Amino acid sequence: MLLGSKLLHEVGSFVVGKSDNIEYIIQVVSDMAPSNAPLHGAVWQLLANLNSTDKDVLFDFIENEICTMDKEYNGNTTSTYENCM
Repeated sequence: MLLGSKLLHEVGSFVVGKSDNIEYIIQVVSDMAPSNAPLHGAVWQLLANLNSTDKDVLFDFIENEICTMDKEYNGNTTSTYENCM
């Protein structure tokens, strides 16, 4: 791989800093195949920005903000929720 994992994770964090639209952020970093590192970096940054120690707030944010986007890919509808499991 030409770019290291650390840099690719930082790309995800960078994208979070450029938009408040969580669905857009997840869509952009999800399409950065073949590595999931940008998606991981974006999710970590979104959770850090949430700044909550309440597990109910955390799980609600993950379920209702991060893992809800459906995506048409190669004729199949998938959801980012599947990637969260």
